[in-house]
Amino acid sequence: MLAPKKRKGHPMSTERETEALRDLADGLASEGRYEEAVEIYGRLVRDNPESDSPLMSLAWTYRDWGKEEEAVRCLEMLFEREIRRRVFTGFAFDELVRLFREKGMHDRLVSLCERVAEAQPEDPALLCTLGEAYLGAGRGDEAVRVFGKLAVMEPEASAYLCFLGNAHVIAGDPEQALGCYEKAVALEPGKSHVFFGRLGNRFARTGDLERGERILRRAIGEKPDDPLSHCSLGDVLIRRGRIDEARKAYDRAIALDGASREGYLNRMGRSLLEGGRFGEAAAVFEELLSLSPGNPIHRRNLEEARRLEKG
Repeated sequence: MLAPKKRKGHPMSTERETEALRDLADGLASEGRYEEAVEIYGRLVRDNPESDSPLMSLAWTYRDWGKEEEAVRCLEMLFEREIRRRVFTGFAFDELVRLFREKGMHDRLVSLCERVAEAQPEDPALLCTLGEAYLGAGRGDEAVRVFGKLAVMEPEASAYLCFLGNAHVIAGDPEQALGCYEKAVALEPGKSHVFFGRLGNRFARTGDLERGERILRRAIGEKPDDPLSHCSLGDVLIRRGRIDEARKAYDRAIALDGASREGYLNRMGRSLLEGGRFGEAAAVFEELLSLSPGNPIHRRNLEEARRLEKG
């Protein structure tokens, strides 16, 4: 398929040609003919250097084509335009944030967010994105600084207190972390089990299993009929090598929500696999197959557990 040729004449003909080229490129991209689409979008970018739309379309096409660095290069060009404008729209910024997060590009994400926060220092949403970037990069002290500022800016926002607590966990200050979550609970008492569950899981992810177990039990104390809290406790108990207690925690979750029995058992089996308890994991997947004999996922998990058990 050939692109329309440029013609001299009335200015409206150029507008029509641009629309025709855009429609042609959009169609090629939707058909997976990315190389041809990129060629046309590139022409549109050259012919319309002040327009953001062709450059964004080019970025999306590169992304769908699997050429992520080329997509990033286009988005960064758009971002440089955005950050110089009086009103920050953030379309390219949002795409870059999503892409960097997906790919675990923490350093690039932090650098990007720092520039935006410097340009828009009083925008809570942009500051929060910077704080989350610091958390993802394991930079706890800097995350504490950002979320501390947000907690002062919006003292009634429990979410910022929870983020601040997470930052203190990463920074190695568990008591401060707990204090932040307790302040969040004071603002929203009805979510106490949710908040403590998050904190317990956060401690567990950082390897502080003893404190994670203690906080998760506190979450269960706040709402004993929440099955997910029992599952989270079971995961921590597996990592601590207390398999019988973990099974009791999962059995309690199943008793509270029998309709999700297969899901909870599958979670337990996967947790056992990740914890290197291959024989116990195989037993759980065998149980699952007895409940759902034709389920290929349970069969595959069982085969994996048996293979790992044999070494």
